[in-house]
Amino acid sequence: MDSQPSFDDIVQVCLLYGKILQESNATSDMINANIHKIINHLNIENNELSTFNAETSFVIINRHDNTVKMIPVEKSGYNFEKILRVERVLDDFLANKMDTQSFLNELRVINQKNYSFPEKTRIISAALVCGGMNVIMNGLNWSFFTTFFLGIIGYWSYLKIKETTKINIFSILSYSTIICFFIVCLVKVHVVSEPYSILFSCIMPLLPGTTFVNAIRAMMDGNYLTGMIQTMDAFSTALMLGLPVAIIFSSAL
Repeated sequence: MDSQPSFDDIVQVCLLYGKILQESNATSDMINANIHKIINHLNIENNELSTFNAETSFVIINRHDNTVKMIPVEKSGYNFEKILRVERVLDDFLANKMDTQSFLNELRVINQKNYSFPEKTRIISAALVCGGMNVIMNGLNWSFFTTFFLGIIGYWSYLKIKETTKINIFSILSYSTIICFFIVCLVKVHVVSEPYSILFSCIMPLLPGTTFVNAIRAMMDGNYLTGMIQTMDAFSTALMLGLPVAIIFSSAL
């Protein structure tokens, strides 16, 4: 193992590690537990540093002098490939196969790379989720194809709007609005006879169920502030999905 790194180096390692996992939608207890492993491995007492998962940043507080260090979290999405790679590097670090600087360099490489599926794969996957949910509710019929193609149009629009505006809430609102608009148009031309089942199927890819479960887990673990922030995120996502439904469907159908 290398000579004892400086306290600033340790903070930088913990900040970058927490940022990568938070952007990959890892649970707060997983992030905090692994950061405590890093701290213990570097012979730092657990009560010297406190971590906090905010919506747009990862924060570390030095309890001795109350200094606050934070790193921005620019995006979030489930990325199990990145989580797995970070965990492998962490295991090597804890096994003394690399020093602190090498560990930090590996984290920087992982942070810079994009381990997501191609856009076409994500769009088709979201559409299959929509179509599959419709099959569960209505059985295999022609509405599957309608739901499938609406899923393609809606999720493609969601990705493009999110890429352009960088505002996830607005992208979700736009997704729901576009889906509602197309469903209403199909009902008016008598192509769709069961609009609500198609609507419920199409909003499945963006439902915040996992975020809400993670919020409950965080609060059960004592991370009340993180749990409240995740709960508000889940609530705002559900609100943006439901608001166009309440307005457009109630006035047009």
